[in-house]
Amino acid sequence: MTAKDFRTWHGTLKAARGLAEAGPQPTETRRKKIVAHAMKEVAELLGNTPAVARASYVDPRVIEHFAAGGVVAEDNEQETLDLLAD
Repeated sequence: MTAKDFRTWHGTLKAARGLAEAGPQPTETRRKKIVAHAMKEVAELLGNTPAVARASYVDPRVIEHFAAGGVVAEDNEQETLDLLAD
């Protein structure tokens, strides 16, 4: 494991928790705003810009899952692992 692996895992978990906290959203516009907010939180945690956080430190499957109307339980790392294993 490398430092980037740990940063990616923490970024992915932070994003998954932020999206779960917001819950499923009824419109695409609202989902995009929630994703943007979650990326800002990840960027703050990791000391990057939101664009770098999204591109390099958040697994895209978490965002895709949210865009499709799904969320993982806020404090459930195993559920996030299961999502990424699919």
